[in-house]
Amino acid sequence: MAWTDPPRTWVTGETPTAAIFNAHLRDQLIAAFPSSTGPVWKDWTPTYGNLTVGNGVVRARYQQVGKSVFLRYILTFGTTSSISGGITLTPPVTISSDYTTDEVFGNCLFRDAGTAVHAGHSRFNSANAISVEAFDASATHLTVVPLSSTIPMTWTTNDVLTFNAFYEAA
Repeated sequence: MAWTDPPRTWVTGETPTAAIFNAHLRDQLIAAFPSSTGPVWKDWTPTYGNLTVGNGVVRARYQQVGKSVFLRYILTFGTTSSISGGITLTPPVTISSDYTTDEVFGNCLFRDAGTAVHAGHSRFNSANAISVEAFDASATHLTVVPLSSTIPMTWTTNDVLTFNAFYEAA
């Protein structure tokens, strides 16, 4: 059974039957938590803007509970992976149109092959794109900058780009 939204309204004095409980309690829980361990994590394959995965290794997973979408992404760079500018990725589920381009979805970490870790955030770009950006501490106040082949470091083999996000689906 699919999730019913909005859920059933109960009436004072009503005598629920087994069929009503099954349809409106049991089946709702199964729809929200399809396995005994909770919501199922699924793989997804994003489409990229300004990012070539090449022979890098990607782990992209998400889960959806109702209209809430949680995702995690990790890319370990290979010898043919590259970034050519501010990167975007398509989300696994279309993002609600209520968002604006200033809304942050989650955190990012950029590991420079074991020598340093840089931080950033993932944010709304459009209904079909998530932007991943780095924090820049070179000014008086922390700013946000798009990734590039040299931001936040020069990307090479075994560097890691990872982020998480949480958003409302359309």
